[in-house]
Amino acid sequence: MMSDIHNNNRLEALHEQVIELDNLEDRGVQERINDIAHFYSLHVDDDRDEILQFIAEDLFFKETTAI
Repeated sequence: MMSDIHNNNRLEALHEQVIELDNLEDRGVQERINDIAHFYSLHVDDDRDEILQFIAEDLFFKETTAI
């Protein structure tokens, strides 16, 4: 159970970092937002929350599956 709490906290922290980078208009995050929006036919502004969550989840997945 503790692992679930840790994972949720880590995912939340990553999401907050992605939001902060978006607010700072980080070039890498902006490019990723545009790529995801294009690939999934999402709107960069209207679907931004969903896109940022997707980026955070992708980072989390890569972090937790790294060998």
